[in-house]
Amino acid sequence: MKAQLIFILSITLFMSSCVQTSDEYYDSGLEKFYLDDFTGAIADYTRAIEINPTDPKIYNNRGIAKYCRADYSEAIVDYTKAIELNPEYSKAYGNRGLAKDKLMDFKGAIADDTKAIELNPQDFYSYCNRGISKENSDNHKEALLDFDKAIELNPDFPIAYRERASCKMFLKNYIGAIDDCTKAIELDSSDALSYRYRGSSKNNLSDFKGAITDDSKAIELNPKDYFTYYNRAMSKVNSNEHKEALKDYNMAIELNPEFTVAYKDRATCKMFLKNYIGAIDDYTKAIELDSSDAMCYRNRGTSKINLLDFKEAILDYNKAIEIDTLYSTAYFDRGLSKIFLGNKEGGCMDINKAIELGVPDFYKRLNKFCK
Repeated sequence: MKAQLIFILSITLFMSSCVQTSDEYYDSGLEKFYLDDFTGAIADYTRAIEINPTDPKIYNNRGIAKYCRADYSEAIVDYTKAIELNPEYSKAYGNRGLAKDKLMDFKGAIADDTKAIELNPQDFYSYCNRGISKENSDNHKEALLDFDKAIELNPDFPIAYRERASCKMFLKNYIGAIDDCTKAIELDSSDALSYRYRGSSKNNLSDFKGAITDDSKAIELNPKDYFTYYNRAMSKVNSNEHKEALKDYNMAIELNPEFTVAYKDRATCKMFLKNYIGAIDDYTKAIELDSSDAMCYRNRGTSKINLLDFKEAILDYNKAIEIDTLYSTAYFDRGLSKIFLGNKEGGCMDINKAIELGVPDFYKRLNKFCK
């Protein structure tokens, strides 16, 4: 799911007298917010509300502070109160849409962004946010239209270019995605995601060197982004730099030990390097994190075959076939394992089943055992 950070503060500073007023607490809350003291900001906004409970902008800003603490449900309560006090408050609708998106209420987020746009048709932030919620709803073509509109309203809005690039990547328009990422980087060269998305697009166009360069820049800007290490590892594998790729897979897993796909791909890398024991360990971890992946069982079985552990390999192929009854290569590999254990009849049954389901020509050439 996409992250959204495009909320709209109500900024009005008030001159204070010697009396501690609602406006003073409001100003203090605003100052604390900009110092990233969200807890302090919430406390000050709450005091301001106690003194003046009918000012919608205070609820809006307290909602933003709660959003920044990842308290999305409570943020929605404040935005809703702001809207109740001022039904024409477009900023509060837009901000509530952000919080709903975080709670995966994409339909509700789109409805709020639409209302914000209705109230303020020049609100490029809400077009962008609605586009992100549409992306999260897998409505990429409609999302593109919103990003287009956001850019039309503000041609210097880097996030809109970056998110439009993400949409184009999904729609396999990698050249268009690269163009948008390049524009986003031109407008904001500190945005790691723009480099990461451009790197992914280059990888999909087989420009592995360019992808590695962009991923490296993204990592320089955000060294905690495990996904960029993973992406760079894939580009290195595609460049036949398997040992270097391993280092990136290791880093991705160190940053996110629950990153299932990194274990699977690191295992594949280890298989290429003939480290079958290491591959088995990684596939085992991947299965622990996601036991529904038939390919993990099949590939772990293949690693065991390379260690001549045919009995254990068969158990993995059994599981792969249990999960996916049409998994032709798992049938074929199980058949070979059975033949190596002396069960030619059972092995040939599996191999014939694999051929019936359809296997690459390479496998068919191994059918000599059953002729």
